[in-house]
Amino acid sequence: MLQLLALSVALAIDAATIAATVGAAGARRGELVRAAGVFGLFQGGMAGLGALIGAAGAGVFGTALPIAAGGLLIALGSWVAFGPHPEEGDVTIATWGALLALGLATSIDALASGVALPSWPVPVALSVAAIGVVTAAMCLLAGAAGAKAASLLDQRTERIAGVVLIVLGLWTCWT
Repeated sequence: MLQLLALSVALAIDAATIAATVGAAGARRGELVRAAGVFGLFQGGMAGLGALIGAAGAGVFGTALPIAAGGLLIALGSWVAFGPHPEEGDVTIATWGALLALGLATSIDALASGVALPSWPVPVALSVAAIGVVTAAMCLLAGAAGAKAASLLDQRTERIAGVVLIVLGLWTCWT
């Protein structure tokens, strides 16, 4: 369960950072609630899709699947931790199109991470639900905190999330 909580928090950080940014920019409560719901659904849904891909691959890859999934988490974590981090600039969730695009953009890592879920000892449905709920909750908290959260959630936090994904990848390879 600790592994699942760590993954859920790591996956939620980018969406929560966006929620904090738009909260600091003065988004209304309804917009933040809508954003939290969309981000949570995208994170959970993409993790579920990744889990389906991972489960399908289990028959093909057999015992190598945990190593492949762990390698994917390590690669993803390395990119998040050490890759380029351009400035966000103005982020808006005023339209459904912008919100859905941000939901998709922030959930690609959940798709990749979801591939590992079938190899974990936690039921996939519980994992997917946890990822979505943790994301929504973190977005609500970050959005409500607004300017304070925006000043705390900077590139260092995203890099820490990348390191967490690397550790989870190593954990997946050796469990």
